[in-house]
Formats: sequence, structure tokens, C-alpha cells
Amino acid sequence: MTLTSASRLAAVERLIADTAVHRRLDRLVAHAARLLGAPCAQVSLIGETEQFIAAASGFALTTDTRRGPVADSLCTVTVTSGQNLIVSDARLHPLVRHLPPVTSGAVRSYAGALLIDGDHHVLGSLCVFGPDSRDWSDQQIEQLDDVAGLVSAELDANEPSLPTELGLRANAAAGAAELGSFLYDFAGGGRLDLDEQMLALHGLRADSFDGTRAAFEAVMHPDDLAHVGVALAQARAGLAEVITEYRAVLPDGQRRWIRVRGRVMPDLRGQPSHVVGTAYDASTERNLRDELSRLMETMPAGLVRLDQDWRFSYVNAVAERIYDRSRADLVGQGVFDVFPDMRGTVFDEVYAEAMSSGEPRTLEAYFQPLASHFEVAVWPDDAGLTLFFLDVTARKDAQDALEVERWRLARMADAGERLSRSLQPTEVLEVLSDVLLPDLAGSIRVAVTQPIAELLGRTVGADSDRLHPVRVGRRETDVGVAGRLVPGIQRPRRHSSRVPPADASASSSPAEEATGGEVPRQRSATRRREPDEGPPEVGPQMTLPLMTPNGVVGSLTVTAGEHRPLDEVLLRDLAGRAAVALENALTFARQHRAAMVLQRALLPRVAPGLPGVLVATRYLPAAEQALAGGDFFKTVTVDGRLVCALGDVMGHGTASAARAGQLHGLVAVLALQGFGPGELLGHLSRGVHQMMDLDLATLLVCSYDPSTRQLTAATAGHPPPLIAPLDEQPFYLDVDPGPPIGVAAADFVERTVDLAQGSVVVLFSDGLVERRGESLTTGLERLRAGLAGAPLSLEGVADHVLEHNPTVRGSDDIALLVLSHP
Repeated sequence: MTLTSASRLAAVERLIADTAVHRRLDRLVAHAARLLGAPCAQVSLIGETEQFIAAASGFALTTDTRRGPVADSLCTVTVTSGQNLIVSDARLHPLVRHLPPVTSGAVRSYAGALLIDGDHHVLGSLCVFGPDSRDWSDQQIEQLDDVAGLVSAELDANEPSLPTELGLRANAAAGAAELGSFLYDFAGGGRLDLDEQMLALHGLRADSFDGTRAAFEAVMHPDDLAHVGVALAQARAGLAEVITEYRAVLPDGQRRWIRVRGRVMPDLRGQPSHVVGTAYDASTERNLRDELSRLMETMPAGLVRLDQDWRFSYVNAVAERIYDRSRADLVGQGVFDVFPDMRGTVFDEVYAEAMSSGEPRTLEAYFQPLASHFEVAVWPDDAGLTLFFLDVTARKDAQDALEVERWRLARMADAGERLSRSLQPTEVLEVLSDVLLPDLAGSIRVAVTQPIAELLGRTVGADSDRLHPVRVGRRETDVGVAGRLVPGIQRPRRHSSRVPPADASASSSPAEEATGGEVPRQRSATRRREPDEGPPEVGPQMTLPLMTPNGVVGSLTVTAGEHRPLDEVLLRDLAGRAAVALENALTFARQHRAAMVLQRALLPRVAPGLPGVLVATRYLPAAEQALAGGDFFKTVTVDGRLVCALGDVMGHGTASAARAGQLHGLVAVLALQGFGPGELLGHLSRGVHQMMDLDLATLLVCSYDPSTRQLTAATAGHPPPLIAPLDEQPFYLDVDPGPPIGVAAADFVERTVDLAQGSVVVLFSDGLVERRGESLTTGLERLRAGLAGAPLSLEGVADHVLEHNPTVRGSDDIALLVLSHP
């Protein structure tokens, strides 16, 4: 409604000025707060731009607080809506959640009733409110209406003090033109007092209606008389309210749905005396309700109502189909009686949370009693819960299938990446086992050609046309020679199967199976197959060749697991990748053997030394390279001194190994000419490009004089020597590093240190201390700390350094020279 009516504004201004009325309202406002259990209550008179609080309870009124903008008031929303405003949580209500009393937290719950004078002007609102959210019962709303009627009577100068029931009638009748009121007098012989609107609703005229119950029932539809009489009798017996609906048959034959709400009032002795109430034309509402009912019946989602005792009160057609039960079998039954297995599930928890909190909830989960996935929206209200649910099993299955496909692709991508890095046949077999078992296959068998079998350590005959079996599987089976080279793919075929005993799944690791020597002719000792036990369990099988452009390197036989189909696309892809990886491993082994022959030829077989001075050397090629490296060491005896050099030529391969051989030859020549470490490195830096083709090399040169026990060192970009005295902490010799050889001509600074008897000196290449993802400082400290617990023997120290350093066999070569003078 609009606030600008001149007559309404005049009535409001008159009441704002009437302070006597304000004082009379204080008692009624306090009564409303007590009756509804609310912290605060007030009477608001709504002007055109300003709200005036005529009376209040629960907070103090001052000249400033009595007035405020109408735009900031919840009572303004009540007045402009033309009906009572009932709000459980103002933060969620679209009409009031933006108002200052709500955003400040002062108002969460609110119930406002209209105040109407005798001229049908909506003057303002009686409201109760508080800072906490709450639900309002129908009885409390009725009580608020009762008090609002009394307040309206006080505001109406023509009716200063009506009795409670008459005030209720006056308020109800003035609420809207379509709202009628009545009084039904039990004690007065069942007389009915109907106002003009009540008569009009039923097509009656005041001059012809005699006020009897019989005359009133004559205009009611005969089918509705019984249930109206029952509702009235029940209310009369319990001094309760009457709420019912019936059809009125108008003189022209039209039928109109009438909704009635009344209250049974007692006399002075507490006995039922009369009913006072209101009625309105509910035809539109009923039609909407019927339309809603039809909509609920035809909607694609299941809809269920549960009352506060967890009983079914409504079930739509879709829910009947999902539950496979009729609504007649469900309505009135407890949900836990129908579905006892629901207790303790997520559905039980979420429904209980919604019921207790009054807040909507949603969930998606598997409902075991119906063996389906459901998406459920849970809406609570004062009467219970409304459940909207969809069977999303098909969607969930599709999502699961998509996730399986993503997992499959991720697994294949991981397998491809691992196989591309696999340079050992045992690694290839491990990848096959990891990818296929146990998710994609029950067992697998791999057979390989003679060169690969020999690479695995198998002793095989000279027949190169045979594939030699390698067992890789979760369950061991008898395996013989796989046969001649497979020309193509054998299609999946089914075999008879039998379920093995529970202990038939004993397995060994793929690496053990791949390198286990001769092919076994019976099951593992963990379980011996009895003579009468029959063949081992088999299922659908597929055999694929492990084929590369250069030929067949083996075969892969896959046996499906229980209830698991074979994925031909995946197996073809995996077989192709595994074949290439096996061929690469064979190529790597051949190249590695050739490279190691070259590398060993370039390194000295015996390190020359001096009497009493012990020297131990080690060389380890990079595990991830098939080529020779550029790390080297060299010892030369000159005039009673031992010159030790350890260097690293950049790169790998034959060229790097050859340059390393040239460099340690030049070191020997310069050392034999009597140059000390610093001079030797200086000569190399100035003349290396004239003597050899070298890009870059690091080099450490040390000279040890056993007569003085002095060690002199100089370094060209190489890690310094590590010195470990007896009974003291190891330390790195503090020597200034010069530039690597090949960068520029330079002078190199020497550092001399006295070695105590029994001290150990360790010269090493950076492959010993470098690790991907960590700093060189970390690796150097790890080596220093590990040397503190090294054995006393020199050979033991060399082995200890290699065995206890986690970077050993990494991506770089390792050269090691250990010196000691006991």
C-alpha cells in the first residue's frame, strides 16, 4: 500500500501528538513482549517520511530514538505489504536483510501486525523482535493479532476500549475488504453473528439470514459438513483454535472455498462459551495449492514431507516409484521403520541437523537401502522437513567412468614416462607389473629374446629363435618355454577356471622374478601344487608381441582378473612402449660395455706411490649414461714427492673421455718437469688450447712430501681436498679456487698444510656430492660428516665414502683418490 494518503497521514499526525494514548499503549506493548517471550516490543506509527515510536518495551525511549526514517524500519515493510510480517531470521529475508537494524545485529527475529483504525487506515505496526533468530508458532501469531486489535482500539478515538473478542473482530474485519469476521455463541442457542463481509463471502443477505446454524449450514457444500463439525467439536472440547476449510455454494451455483480461523473463548467459569474468528475467500489460494499439488505430482524429482516425529506425511508419484512403495503404505509410517538401515548414515545426520538448526541442507551420497546415489535438498519448517531428491546414479556412474578413464590415462602417462627412462630390463618388468597388477590384470607373463634374457642374467641355449620366459605376476604359475616368435596378437579367449585356495596368491617382487635364474617348473616353495589339484586358475587371456621397427624382442601374455575385462587399447599401447624400452635397454647395455672398455683403458691400472704412502682409487660411471665420462685421476712420483691430480672434463662420451686422457697425460708431463701445483695449473691455463682441443675442465693438483708431511694444493674450479686427521673432525682445505682450465690464463694460489700421522686426504669429483634439487654446500657437508665414521683402512675409507653417500650412481661420473701416510 502507499504511505501518501492524506487522510491516513492526518490520522497518524493526530495520534503522534496524543501523548495520553502513548501512555495507555505502554501496558499493551509490555504485555505483547511477555506473551510472545520477546526481548523487545514497540508500536510504530508510520508517516510519509518518518517513523514515530509511540510506545516501547525492552529499551528506553528518548526524544531522539522515538523518530527515524521510514526507509530504515521493518515496520514500514509491514505497513507497505498490507499484511503481517513474520521473520525467523532477518538476515535471510529479501525484504529486510539490508535494513540498518538487521545489518547492525539488533534485529534477527521479528513479528509485526498491522494497526488499523475504524476508517480502515493502516496507521502502523505492533511488533515484537529480538537479536536472535527464532521460529514463530501459529499460536504466537494469533496472540500478536489479539494484542494488535486492542492497540488498534486504543488508537481509534471512536472505540477507546473494546473487550478482547470484540477487539479481535474489529481488527480482523478492518484488515482488508475481503476478510470477514464472525461470532458463534454456544450458550445463546447456537446463534451466529456475521459481519457484512462474512455474509457477502457466503452469498447471504443481512435481511434474510436468521443467524441460526442451520441457515448457515444450508449454504455449505454437503460433503464438507462432517469435517467442519468435527473440527468445531474438537476445538470446543479443548478450548483450542478452529482452523478449517469448506466450500460455500452461492445462489448462482458458484462454489467458493472459505478458510476459517477462530478461537473458542471460555465464560467466567472456564466453560466454552463462543467462538470468535475470521474467514476469507481461499479459492485462489486453494486453486494455487491444487496446482502446486499437481506440479509436485508431475515434477521429475521425488518429494517427501516428514513431520517432526519423522513420519511420512506426503509422498509424490516420483518418490513412490523410487521407493517402490505406494503412498498409502508410506504416509503415517516412520522413516526409520521403512528404512531401518538409514540410522547412523549421512542421511540420518543431515536430516537431524536440518531439523534441529532450522537451516536448509544439501547432500549427495549413496543410499544403501535403495542401492542408488541421490542428490537431496532438505528444507526444514515448523511442521518438519521437505525432501527434494533426484536419483543421480546414472550421472554418478558416468562421472566414475570418466574418473576411471582419467586414472587410466594418467597411469599410462606415468608408465610411458617411466619406460622412457628405463635403461635396465628389470625396470621395464617392474613398470609392467606396477601398471597392470592388480587393477588391470590378474597375472602377466613376459618372454624375451636371447640377448635380453642374458642381460637379465639367464643362462640360455644358443637357439636365438626362441623366447625365454620371465615370470612377472601376482600369482605364480607353471611357466614353460613361451614358444617361437609371436607373429601377431592372439585374440582374447576364455578358459575354464577354478577358484584357488585362499593362500594361492603368494607372490614375489617383479625384480626377483625377472632375475631368478632358471625357469621354475613348479610353484614357489610357499605353496606346492598337489598332483590332483588340476591346472592353475586362468581367465580371459591376450598375448601381444613386444615389437619394435627392428623386430620382435619378446611377448606379453595377460590374464584378466576376476570380473575384470581386458583393455585391448591399453595393452597394445603398453606393449609397444615396453618393447621400445627393452630394445633401448639392450642398446644401452652394449654402448655401456663399449664405453666402459674405453674408460678403463684411459685410467691407470695401478696408482704409483712412495714407500709408506698409501693410495686408493675408485671410479664409478654414471648410472644414467651409456657413455664414458670425463672424470679422471693421476698420480706421479717426482723427487721423493707424490703428485696427485683429479679432474673432470665437461661432457660425456668418447670425446670427453679422450680429452680426459690427454689432460692427465699433460699433467704427468708438467709434474715430471718439477712444477708445483700452482705453477702446473698456470702452465695448463696458458697453453692448453695449443696442446689439445678442450672446452672446459676442473682440476685439483696436490703435492705431498712424506719427509716433511706437508701437503700443497691448488685448484682450478674443482672442490678442495677433504682432510680427516685421526681423532679430529674432518675439514676442507681452505684453498683459493682459480678459474677452470680452458676459461682463461691465470695464476693459481697454493695452500700448504701439515698432515698429522695417520691423516686421510680425499680427492673427489663433484659427482660424489652433487644431487638434483639441493645446493653443493649440502652435499659437501654430508660427505664431511660421513667421513668422521670411516674405517681405519684406506681401502675401507674409499668403500665407505661410496657406499654411504646417497648421490652415488647418479647422473654424473665419480672419481675418487684417497691418500694416507700412517
